[in-house]
Amino acid sequence: MSSHILSLNLLLPVLGILMICTIPRNHSLIIRRIALIATGLQAWIAVQLLLNFDYRLEALQMVEHVRWIDALNIDFFLAIDGLNLVFIILSAIIFFTGAIITEHSISRPTGFFSLYLLTDFAIMGLVSGLDMLLILCFTGIAIFAFFLLLAIWTETTEDIAAGQFALTGIFSFMVILAAALLLHYDSALKSFVLPELIHGAHLTLSQRTILLILTFCGLAPFIPVFPFHFHLRPALRNVPVSLKMVLTCIFAQIGIYYLLRFGQVIFPGTQATLVPLLAALGTLNIVYGAIQVTQGDDLDAWTVPSTLIFSGLALLGIAAAVDLSVQSGFPQALGLTGALFNVFNHGVLLALFLVICYLQNKPSDAGSDRHLPLLFVGVPVFAASFLPGLAPFISLIMILIPAFQSPVIRIFAWIALPGLMVYVASTLNLFRKIHQTRYSQSSATNPIPIRITLFILIPLLLLLVAFGIFPDWFSRWITHSIQQFASLFITVTP
Repeated sequence: MSSHILSLNLLLPVLGILMICTIPRNHSLIIRRIALIATGLQAWIAVQLLLNFDYRLEALQMVEHVRWIDALNIDFFLAIDGLNLVFIILSAIIFFTGAIITEHSISRPTGFFSLYLLTDFAIMGLVSGLDMLLILCFTGIAIFAFFLLLAIWTETTEDIAAGQFALTGIFSFMVILAAALLLHYDSALKSFVLPELIHGAHLTLSQRTILLILTFCGLAPFIPVFPFHFHLRPALRNVPVSLKMVLTCIFAQIGIYYLLRFGQVIFPGTQATLVPLLAALGTLNIVYGAIQVTQGDDLDAWTVPSTLIFSGLALLGIAAAVDLSVQSGFPQALGLTGALFNVFNHGVLLALFLVICYLQNKPSDAGSDRHLPLLFVGVPVFAASFLPGLAPFISLIMILIPAFQSPVIRIFAWIALPGLMVYVASTLNLFRKIHQTRYSQSSATNPIPIRITLFILIPLLLLLVAFGIFPDWFSRWITHSIQQFASLFITVTP
């Protein structure tokens, strides 16, 4: 495989933007097809990365490393390991799915698909990059492009979604930038390259603690953590479904990636503060999300509470893995594997549910003459309810086993368990309501376009089933990366 495959992955949406800008805006179908081709090729590259990724190697793969800005010590450093491979695949799935689901009749198609591909470019850059300032540059582009998408394509002028997202994004960007600059100033290397900083930063405990607090403050809206999640709900109203997907399946999941990527440098030595903080925030997310999900009566109302619950589980898994690694003196990767698996599963689930919401409101004269089978609703709802045999159940078990093994996390796990039971009961009750109303045979009137059936519903359902039956297909990608993360809490001391 070409050594520049990651750069090609970034170049595709840029080429798509340039081509779109040369086409008259009244040719909306051609504009949409260009976006489909660009995101479809990215999905193909993600598959190639997966097939060519050697999970037996501990070293970074597909490395592209050149000096970018010499005066600022900023490198253009792209590479993959098990950690960001998961997010590259998830991002490729979501952007391709969003391009398929978006109608060519959308207003101002040139601007919409250009900004959509610009967001795609930035997200792929930040999950592929391994230089802190390079990652932040891509983050700023992503926030700016998505703010414009929300501001221009929100259907009601009084909606505050774009403003809340902009304020949240700017706050997070500035706080994380401050943490990066402090890390650069305090470390002996004076570098922003993350692999160099992991073992060469030589930070004191007080420096790591300050950076820990700054990092959490910046990442809280994008993990998301209660009560910093309130920018999500307004953005799920009155916007195209593709934007809902990008917000909930990527922006609301990317905080966990930041947490693990930056945490490799900042967190070792801070476990006395880190473990209870993660566990408390995770438990609070689960309990609050369980309360909120009981008040919803449709799939849209389920989205934000479920995001809090799944992110809470991820935080519990990370906390348990760190605590067990410190206590045992050996890397304990199960909780971390469960956390990443949980994030991936939730991204797939949200994409499915948002497509279902789109289909139930779609005009009946569009697409083919087929109706939405009950199976297409039942499988994702049962997966969201942690039914055994489906992927979310496996990630839940991977998190709960180390959580109950850890003497520190066990009490938080017991508190979270009733919240999970309430969430499962409410989700199943929601499925019953939907079945009795919109998806009964007598009321199912909205057909499914063939492109959505073949390229969205069936592949995403197969992912949930396949990873539920063969979870090793997922865990083997990330084994070495997760073990390296866990080992840092044993080998690196303040």
